[in-house]
Amino acid sequence: MIVAKKAISSLITSVISVFALTACGTSVNEQVPVVYYDALYANQQSQQQQQNSCCCQCNNQQNTQNNTQSNNQTSTATPTTPAVVNNPTTITPVKTPTTAVTEVVKPTTPTVVATTPKPLVAAPVSTASKGRQVLDKSMLIISSANAIETQIDKYEKNLKDGSSIQQSLTVWTKKPGSVKLEVTAHSSKASSVGAKVSYKVGTGKATVRPGGALSFITKEMDQTDDNITSPNEYTPEQVDFFSMVKRLSGQEYKADITGKTTVNGAEVYLLKVTTSSTNSFDARITHEVIGFDPKTFEVKLWEAYTAASEDAYFRITIKSFKALSDLPDSTFKV
Repeated sequence: MIVAKKAISSLITSVISVFALTACGTSVNEQVPVVYYDALYANQQSQQQQQNSCCCQCNNQQNTQNNTQSNNQTSTATPTTPAVVNNPTTITPVKTPTTAVTEVVKPTTPTVVATTPKPLVAAPVSTASKGRQVLDKSMLIISSANAIETQIDKYEKNLKDGSSIQQSLTVWTKKPGSVKLEVTAHSSKASSVGAKVSYKVGTGKATVRPGGALSFITKEMDQTDDNITSPNEYTPEQVDFFSMVKRLSGQEYKADITGKTTVNGAEVYLLKVTTSSTNSFDARITHEVIGFDPKTFEVKLWEAYTAASEDAYFRITIKSFKALSDLPDSTFKV
Protein backbone atom coordinates (compact mmCIF):
# COMPACT_ATOMS: atom_id res chain seq x y z
CA MET A 1 0.00 0.00 0.00
CA ILE A 2 2.76 2.26 0.93
CA VAL A 3 4.50 1.44 -2.35
CA ALA A 4 1.38 2.30 -4.31
CA LYS A 5 1.12 5.68 -2.60
CA LYS A 6 4.74 6.43 -3.40
CA ALA A 7 4.22 5.52 -7.00
CA ILE A 8 1.18 7.77 -7.32
CA SER A 9 2.99 10.58 -5.53
CA SER A 10 5.93 10.25 -7.81
CA LEU A 11 3.73 10.32 -10.88
CA ILE A 12 1.85 13.39 -9.75
CA THR A 13 5.07 15.16 -8.89
CA SER A 14 6.48 14.39 -12.29
CA VAL A 15 3.42 15.68 -14.11
CA ILE A 16 3.38 18.88 -12.05
CA SER A 17 7.07 19.43 -12.69
CA VAL A 18 6.62 18.91 -16.40
CA PHE A 19 3.82 21.48 -16.58
CA ALA A 20 5.77 23.96 -14.47
CA LEU A 21 8.91 23.66 -16.56
CA THR A 22 7.00 23.75 -19.83
CA ALA A 23 5.26 26.96 -18.77
CA CYS A 24 8.63 28.60 -18.12
CA GLY A 25 10.05 27.41 -21.36
CA THR A 26 12.23 24.54 -20.06
CA SER A 27 12.71 21.40 -22.13
CA VAL A 28 10.52 18.43 -21.11
CA ASN A 29 13.58 16.21 -21.22
CA GLU A 30 15.13 17.99 -18.25
CA GLN A 31 15.05 15.67 -15.16
CA VAL A 32 13.22 16.68 -11.94
CA PRO A 33 13.92 15.01 -8.50
CA VAL A 34 11.17 12.70 -7.28
CA VAL A 35 9.22 14.05 -4.28
CA TYR A 36 6.93 11.90 -2.14
CA TYR A 37 3.31 12.83 -1.96
CA ASP A 38 3.06 13.30 1.81
CA ALA A 39 2.90 16.08 4.33
CA LEU A 40 5.97 17.62 2.85
CA TYR A 41 4.36 17.65 -0.59
CA ALA A 42 2.34 20.76 0.09
CA ASN A 43 5.39 22.66 1.31
CA GLN A 44 7.35 21.34 -1.63
CA GLN A 45 4.60 22.34 -4.02
CA SER A 46 4.43 25.88 -2.53
CA GLN A 47 8.18 26.27 -2.81
CA GLN A 48 8.08 24.91 -6.30
CA GLN A 49 5.38 27.40 -7.32
CA GLN A 50 7.36 30.29 -5.82
CA GLN A 51 10.45 29.11 -7.65
CA ASN A 52 8.51 28.71 -10.88
CA SER A 53 6.95 32.14 -10.44
CA CYS A 54 10.39 33.66 -9.88
CA CYS A 55 11.73 31.79 -12.83
CA CYS A 56 8.90 32.97 -15.02
CA GLN A 57 9.37 36.58 -13.86
CA CYS A 58 13.07 36.39 -14.59
CA ASN A 59 12.41 34.89 -17.95
CA ASN A 60 9.73 37.50 -18.66
CA GLN A 61 12.12 40.30 -17.64
CA GLN A 62 14.82 38.76 -19.82
CA ASN A 63 12.39 38.51 -22.74
CA THR A 64 11.25 42.08 -22.14
CA GLN A 65 14.85 43.29 -22.13
CA ASN A 66 15.58 41.31 -25.25
CA ASN A 67 12.50 42.73 -26.97
CA THR A 68 13.41 46.22 -25.83
CA GLN A 69 16.95 45.85 -27.19
CA SER A 70 15.58 44.39 -30.36
CA ASN A 71 13.19 47.33 -30.73
CA ASN A 72 15.94 49.81 -29.91
CA GLN A 73 18.16 48.21 -32.48
CA THR A 74 15.37 48.32 -35.00
CA SER A 75 14.57 51.99 -34.30
CA THR A 76 18.24 52.85 -34.39
CA ALA A 77 18.81 51.05 -37.63
CA THR A 78 15.81 52.60 -39.32
CA PRO A 79 17.42 56.03 -40.12
CA THR A 80 20.43 54.33 -41.61
CA THR A 81 18.29 52.44 -44.08
CA PRO A 82 18.52 55.28 -46.75
CA ALA A 83 22.28 54.76 -46.79
CA VAL A 84 21.77 54.03 -50.48
CA VAL A 85 22.49 57.72 -51.07
CA ASN A 86 26.06 57.12 -50.03
CA ASN A 87 26.31 54.08 -52.22
CA PRO A 88 29.28 54.63 -54.58
CA THR A 89 27.30 53.20 -57.43
CA THR A 90 24.85 56.09 -57.08
CA ILE A 91 27.56 58.76 -56.91
CA THR A 92 29.61 57.36 -59.75
CA PRO A 93 27.24 58.50 -62.54
CA VAL A 94 27.40 62.07 -61.18
CA LYS A 95 31.18 62.21 -61.09
CA THR A 96 31.71 60.46 -64.37
CA PRO A 97 30.18 63.21 -66.64
CA THR A 98 32.29 65.86 -64.91
CA THR A 99 35.43 63.93 -65.62
CA ALA A 100 34.26 63.19 -69.12
CA VAL A 101 33.59 66.88 -69.86
CA THR A 102 37.03 67.85 -68.65
CA GLU A 103 38.61 65.22 -70.80
CA VAL A 104 36.60 66.29 -73.87
CA VAL A 105 37.31 70.00 -73.54
CA LYS A 106 41.08 69.64 -73.48
CA PRO A 107 41.46 67.86 -76.81
CA THR A 108 39.17 70.38 -78.55
CA THR A 109 41.46 73.33 -77.80
CA PRO A 110 42.61 74.49 -81.25
CA THR A 111 46.27 74.71 -81.97
CA VAL A 112 47.26 78.30 -82.69
CA VAL A 113 49.44 78.60 -85.73
CA ALA A 114 51.32 81.87 -86.04
CA THR A 115 50.59 83.49 -89.38
CA THR A 116 51.49 86.84 -90.79
CA PRO A 117 48.24 88.74 -91.46
CA LYS A 118 47.87 90.20 -94.88
CA PRO A 119 47.64 93.99 -94.89
CA LEU A 120 44.22 95.40 -95.57
CA VAL A 121 44.09 97.10 -98.91
CA ALA A 122 41.35 99.65 -99.35
CA ALA A 123 39.40 99.46 -102.53
CA PRO A 124 40.49 102.18 -104.92
CA VAL A 125 38.27 105.23 -104.83
CA SER A 126 37.37 106.58 -108.23
CA THR A 127 37.96 110.20 -109.09
CA ALA A 128 34.21 110.46 -109.53
CA SER A 129 33.61 109.40 -105.90
CA LYS A 130 36.29 111.78 -104.65
CA GLY A 131 34.93 114.53 -106.85
CA ARG A 132 31.42 114.10 -105.46
CA GLN A 133 32.77 114.32 -101.93
CA VAL A 134 34.69 117.49 -102.72
CA LEU A 135 31.67 119.05 -104.41
CA ASP A 136 29.56 118.29 -101.34
CA LYS A 137 32.15 119.93 -99.08
CA SER A 138 32.30 123.02 -101.26
CA MET A 139 28.51 123.35 -101.33
CA LEU A 140 28.40 122.85 -97.55
CA ILE A 141 30.74 125.78 -96.96
CA ILE A 142 28.31 128.04 -98.80
CA SER A 143 25.10 126.59 -97.33
CA SER A 144 26.38 126.58 -93.74
CA ALA A 145 27.11 130.33 -93.74
CA ASN A 146 24.32 132.50 -92.34
CA ALA A 147 25.51 135.44 -94.42
CA ILE A 148 28.10 135.99 -97.15
CA GLU A 149 29.89 138.98 -98.59
CA THR A 150 31.82 138.35 -101.79
CA GLN A 151 33.40 140.10 -104.77
CA ILE A 152 33.21 138.44 -108.15
CA ASP A 153 34.13 138.91 -111.79
CA LYS A 154 31.53 137.72 -114.26
CA TYR A 155 31.96 136.88 -117.94
CA GLU A 156 29.13 135.78 -120.25
CA LYS A 157 28.88 135.30 -124.01
CA ASN A 158 25.56 135.43 -125.81
CA LEU A 159 24.97 131.98 -127.34
CA LYS A 160 22.83 133.51 -130.11
CA ASP A 161 24.93 136.38 -131.46
CA GLY A 162 28.30 135.77 -129.83
CA SER A 163 28.41 139.16 -128.04
CA SER A 164 29.80 139.17 -124.53
CA ILE A 165 30.09 141.36 -121.45
CA GLN A 166 32.27 141.45 -118.38
CA GLN A 167 31.21 142.78 -115.00
CA SER A 168 32.57 143.13 -111.50
CA LEU A 169 30.04 142.78 -108.69
CA THR A 170 29.81 142.90 -104.92
CA VAL A 171 27.22 140.42 -103.67
CA TRP A 172 25.60 140.03 -100.22
CA THR A 173 23.43 137.11 -99.23
CA LYS A 174 21.63 136.25 -96.01
CA LYS A 175 19.51 133.32 -95.01
CA PRO A 176 16.82 132.43 -95.67
CA GLY A 177 16.87 134.20 -99.06
CA SER A 178 17.90 137.83 -99.10
CA VAL A 179 20.24 138.93 -101.93
CA LYS A 180 21.71 142.22 -103.00
CA LEU A 181 24.23 142.91 -105.74
CA GLU A 182 25.99 146.09 -106.84
CA VAL A 183 27.76 146.65 -110.17
CA THR A 184 31.29 147.94 -109.63
CA ALA A 185 32.53 147.58 -113.23
CA HIS A 186 30.96 146.98 -116.65
CA SER A 187 32.70 146.36 -119.99
CA SER A 188 30.06 147.91 -122.31
CA LYS A 189 27.78 150.18 -120.21
CA ALA A 190 29.53 152.64 -118.00
CA SER A 191 26.10 153.86 -116.88
CA SER A 192 25.53 150.50 -115.25
CA VAL A 193 28.31 151.08 -112.72
CA GLY A 194 26.73 151.74 -109.34
CA ALA A 195 23.45 150.00 -110.23
CA LYS A 196 21.95 147.99 -107.35
CA VAL A 197 19.51 145.08 -107.40
CA SER A 198 17.87 143.57 -104.31
CA TYR A 199 15.38 140.69 -104.12
CA LYS A 200 13.93 137.87 -102.06
CA VAL A 201 14.46 134.39 -103.44
CA GLY A 202 11.26 132.85 -104.75
CA THR A 203 9.27 136.05 -105.24
CA GLY A 204 10.23 136.60 -108.90
CA LYS A 205 10.48 140.34 -108.16
CA ALA A 206 13.45 142.68 -107.69
CA THR A 207 13.94 146.26 -106.56
CA VAL A 208 16.35 148.13 -108.84
CA ARG A 209 18.25 151.39 -108.45
CA PRO A 210 19.97 152.35 -111.76
CA GLY A 211 23.47 153.71 -111.88
CA GLY A 212 24.60 157.04 -113.28
CA ALA A 213 22.14 159.93 -113.68
CA LEU A 214 19.10 157.85 -112.73
CA SER A 215 20.50 156.61 -109.43
CA PHE A 216 18.03 158.75 -107.45
CA ILE A 217 15.06 156.52 -108.39
CA THR A 218 14.13 152.96 -107.43
CA LYS A 219 11.80 150.67 -109.25
CA GLU A 220 10.37 147.23 -108.63
CA MET A 221 10.25 144.97 -111.66
CA ASP A 222 10.10 141.34 -112.67
CA GLN A 223 13.40 139.53 -112.64
CA THR A 224 12.73 138.57 -116.25
CA ASP A 225 12.88 142.21 -117.32
CA ASP A 226 15.47 142.85 -120.05
CA ASN A 227 17.05 145.60 -117.96
CA ILE A 228 18.30 143.15 -115.36
CA THR A 229 18.62 139.81 -117.16
CA SER A 230 21.96 138.61 -118.51
CA PRO A 231 22.93 138.24 -122.24
CA ASN A 232 21.50 134.71 -122.21
CA GLU A 233 18.39 135.88 -120.34
CA TYR A 234 19.40 134.47 -116.98
CA THR A 235 17.68 136.14 -114.02
CA PRO A 236 19.74 137.23 -110.99
CA GLU A 237 18.16 134.41 -108.96
CA GLN A 238 19.33 131.75 -111.43
CA VAL A 239 23.00 132.50 -110.87
CA ASP A 240 23.21 133.34 -107.15
CA PHE A 241 24.75 131.14 -104.44
CA PHE A 242 21.38 129.82 -103.22
CA SER A 243 20.58 128.47 -106.69
CA MET A 244 24.07 127.02 -107.17
CA VAL A 245 23.97 125.09 -103.89
CA LYS A 246 20.43 123.81 -104.42
CA ARG A 247 21.17 122.55 -107.91
CA LEU A 248 24.66 121.08 -107.52
CA SER A 249 23.82 119.37 -104.22
CA GLY A 250 21.53 117.06 -106.17
CA GLN A 251 23.06 113.58 -106.45
CA GLU A 252 22.14 113.39 -110.13
CA TYR A 253 25.16 115.64 -110.71
CA LYS A 254 28.48 113.78 -110.94
CA ALA A 255 31.91 115.30 -110.38
CA ASP A 256 35.41 114.20 -111.44
CA ILE A 257 38.69 115.79 -110.41
CA THR A 258 40.32 116.66 -113.72
CA GLY A 259 43.28 118.93 -112.94
CA LYS A 260 44.24 122.30 -111.58
CA THR A 261 44.74 125.89 -112.68
CA THR A 262 45.48 129.33 -111.28
CA VAL A 263 42.79 131.83 -110.36
CA ASN A 264 43.76 135.33 -109.17
CA GLY A 265 47.28 134.08 -108.51
CA ALA A 266 46.20 131.12 -106.38
CA GLU A 267 46.24 127.43 -107.30
CA VAL A 268 42.83 125.77 -107.51
CA TYR A 269 41.74 122.22 -108.34
CA LEU A 270 39.08 121.57 -110.97
CA LEU A 271 35.93 119.46 -110.86
CA LYS A 272 34.15 118.50 -114.05
CA VAL A 273 30.44 118.35 -113.23
CA THR A 274 28.00 116.47 -115.46
CA THR A 275 24.50 115.05 -115.23
CA SER A 276 22.85 112.12 -116.97
CA SER A 277 19.69 114.14 -117.34
CA THR A 278 19.09 117.64 -118.66
CA ASN A 279 21.03 120.38 -116.90
CA SER A 280 18.44 122.34 -114.92
CA PHE A 281 20.38 125.59 -115.24
CA ASP A 282 20.44 125.54 -119.03
CA ALA A 283 19.62 122.55 -121.24
CA ARG A 284 22.39 123.58 -123.64
CA ILE A 285 25.08 122.97 -121.05
CA THR A 286 27.09 119.75 -121.50
CA HIS A 287 29.24 120.16 -118.41
CA GLU A 288 30.34 122.67 -115.79
CA VAL A 289 33.67 123.26 -114.05
CA ILE A 290 33.99 124.10 -110.36
CA GLY A 291 37.38 125.35 -109.16
CA PHE A 292 38.03 124.96 -105.42
CA ASP A 293 40.75 125.83 -102.97
CA PRO A 294 42.43 122.48 -102.07
CA LYS A 295 42.93 123.61 -98.47
CA THR A 296 39.63 125.27 -97.61
CA PHE A 297 37.37 123.77 -100.33
CA GLU A 298 35.96 127.23 -100.98
CA VAL A 299 34.60 127.72 -104.50
CA LYS A 300 36.86 130.01 -106.55
CA LEU A 301 35.56 129.39 -110.07
CA TRP A 302 32.34 128.42 -111.84
CA GLU A 303 32.21 127.82 -115.60
CA ALA A 304 29.64 126.43 -118.05
CA TYR A 305 30.25 124.82 -121.46
CA THR A 306 28.12 123.79 -124.41
CA ALA A 307 28.82 121.16 -127.04
CA ALA A 308 29.68 123.89 -129.58
CA SER A 309 32.11 125.83 -127.39
CA GLU A 310 35.62 124.81 -126.41
CA ASP A 311 35.82 127.70 -124.01
CA ALA A 312 33.43 128.54 -121.23
CA TYR A 313 30.61 130.76 -122.39
CA PHE A 314 29.73 131.56 -118.75
CA ARG A 315 32.27 132.19 -115.99
CA ILE A 316 32.20 133.56 -112.46
CA THR A 317 35.52 134.10 -110.69
CA ILE A 318 35.33 134.69 -106.94
CA LYS A 319 37.96 137.21 -105.84
CA SER A 320 36.99 137.29 -102.16
CA PHE A 321 34.65 135.27 -99.99
CA LYS A 322 33.60 136.16 -96.44
CA ALA A 323 31.31 133.86 -94.48
CA LEU A 324 29.56 135.98 -91.82
CA SER A 325 27.36 135.18 -88.85
CA ASP A 326 24.89 137.90 -89.83
CA LEU A 327 24.24 141.03 -91.88
CA PRO A 328 21.89 143.88 -90.92
CA ASP A 329 18.66 144.12 -92.90
CA SER A 330 19.69 147.60 -93.97
CA THR A 331 22.39 145.99 -96.12
CA PHE A 332 19.70 144.81 -98.54
CA LYS A 333 18.14 148.21 -99.15
CA VAL A 334 18.87 149.95 -102.46
